[in-house]
Amino acid sequence: MGVHEDRMATVARFIEANREAERRRDWTVLGEFYTDDAIYWYQTGAVETRAQGPDEICRLVLVRDQLGWFNWTFPFEGFAVNGDQAFTRWWNRGPGQRRDGSPWQVPGMSHLRFGPDGRFCEQMDLFDMGRLVQLMDEMPDELLLPVMRDKQLPVMRKLCAGAIQGPSANAGSVPDL
Repeated sequence: MGVHEDRMATVARFIEANREAERRRDWTVLGEFYTDDAIYWYQTGAVETRAQGPDEICRLVLVRDQLGWFNWTFPFEGFAVNGDQAFTRWWNRGPGQRRDGSPWQVPGMSHLRFGPDGRFCEQMDLFDMGRLVQLMDEMPDELLLPVMRDKQLPVMRKLCAGAIQGPSANAGSVPDL
């Protein structure tokens, strides 16, 4: 197999590992996909979060930031690999369905960059936190886990309001929940 095929296979394994992590409600197994100096960051429109190295990525992104999302799914819609970069499109999909049968969901995208050893040295996720908050405000309360409804959603609302008021309103980082 060539480099391109190896990278395609890595992204396919990564997507499958995400599905398994979602099923187990434990995303820390994804840590093995990152180089020792990998940077994982995401920009939500309201705040930017950064983590470096597999341990911090697991602690901040794959544990802390997954709290409250255990009854959500994050299905991948597709991916592409171009040189040392990969791009994925996925959904933040809430539990249940709207009255019309459509899912409660907001799109997201990831840009991944391969390191020399074939693991990811960078991941950047993009999704709109404001739209996600709006979606959760439309959802019946019983579909949100108590930790989401009572703890995370109020913080997310505050971050979104701060983003509208300006960058100094939320100091650019996610508070500990």
